[in-house]
Amino acid sequence: MVYRAELAAARPDMLSPYDAAYPLASAAVLGRLWGALAREPLPGLANRRSDGSSLTVTFDNGRRVTGPSAAAGLVARDLTALMVDGRAVNDPRAVVLALWPGAAGARFAGEVTGSVAGLALARAHRPHADAETGERDSTWYEQSVVDGHPLHPCCRNRPGMSLAETLAYAPEFRPVLDLPLVAVPRARLHTHAPNWPLTEGEHVLLPVHPWQRDHVLPRYGLAPATSIRARPLMSLRTLATDRWQIKTSIDVQLTSAVRGLSARSLHNGPALSRVLPDVPGLALLRDVHAAGIDAHLAAVLRQPPEHHLAPGHVAVPLSALPGAGVDVAAAVAAIVPALLRMLDRGVALEAHGQNTLLTLDADGSPKGLLYRDLSSIRASPHRLGGLPPLHGSVACDDPDVLHAKLAAAMVATLAELVHSAGDPGLWGHVAHHIDSTYAELPADDWNRRHHALFFAPRLPVKAYTAKRLAGDAHTDTWAWIANPYAALR
Repeated sequence: MVYRAELAAARPDMLSPYDAAYPLASAAVLGRLWGALAREPLPGLANRRSDGSSLTVTFDNGRRVTGPSAAAGLVARDLTALMVDGRAVNDPRAVVLALWPGAAGARFAGEVTGSVAGLALARAHRPHADAETGERDSTWYEQSVVDGHPLHPCCRNRPGMSLAETLAYAPEFRPVLDLPLVAVPRARLHTHAPNWPLTEGEHVLLPVHPWQRDHVLPRYGLAPATSIRARPLMSLRTLATDRWQIKTSIDVQLTSAVRGLSARSLHNGPALSRVLPDVPGLALLRDVHAAGIDAHLAAVLRQPPEHHLAPGHVAVPLSALPGAGVDVAAAVAAIVPALLRMLDRGVALEAHGQNTLLTLDADGSPKGLLYRDLSSIRASPHRLGGLPPLHGSVACDDPDVLHAKLAAAMVATLAELVHSAGDPGLWGHVAHHIDSTYAELPADDWNRRHHALFFAPRLPVKAYTAKRLAGDAHTDTWAWIANPYAALR
């Protein structure tokens, strides 16, 4: 097993918890893989057939996978085995290799194995982390998510990070680390903000992730000048300091993609931050500064949640809400109208559980939303009345594209919340807030079109496994699911 030899040598106290967690982590990843088999446009897929209690997925190579229909929904459920050609298989890696025997399948099988190991490691450590005392601030809630992405079979995959690095840098282990600041001559910066606030004489002080410091920085002939204390957030490469949330480059594949910072991201985030509006119930955490030598050494300084929080309030990522004791109906009432108001302005946010945060008052009651990471949104120049020059596909006036961007993330996130509450009737609450919000918005063609799309018989969700097998981390790929609330108006 991945990590086992390293644990035996460096952390023997974690070996027994890791061994106990491994089969359960494998079942969690197998459940995510089964969800993908049940709904995604996968390579080689021939057909799907359900007899009510079970679903059989057949592939062009003759392979057949059968599993429980009840576990094939939008919320992943742990599975101890799937039937592959009539034989029980409990290892997600073996399922992948049976279905896709080529190079893409081998690569994906390795990623799935890494995810099982990473998830087992996180679960083995968390009882110790949760026993720690301290203030439950916004960053504490960021780090409370143990299992990673709720639908992706590579939810805890981090190839290239050793055991020591994973424990030192991954948020679920609640580390506090020294974030290096590297002195860079301004002439070496390909992208930079002229008012970059971190400087040393004529040099820019560029935050560099510690992993990048050890593995990438030496080839640039640069070295850290100083450091600041920081705590990793859900994305691992974004860190909270006492002034900023700092997004860094890291040449490690985290879930789906290697997380460099492209020139597009460095340009678009600050450019959009200067022009996009807040709306009632939703504020943007704006990318204020960006600087970089290239995609491997770059950073973005972003407003922290505290910029918008009253004393005693916290901001909780939507992925962390199931463990935060928040009333789900009240959360839905805060989430849905705010996202639709932003869409009315022409902005489709990718409002998934990592980049969308619910603000809570001292009593734990929802007060509003915060959204960060503008690089993945879609925005309508026509609806907004113009946009600054942008790189890539952010600017878009196609209502179907904007709807898919928002609906795919929103519905998947709401599914997790509804499941955590154990009350499918809450989907009726979602339908009510969609209808009531559009009743308050201008009754123009734009809103009529989007209102109808939210009640279409089928809705999009991201097809993560199809994307990985295609080797394309950046193009949106959709699966289409039955609308869970369409009949509950």
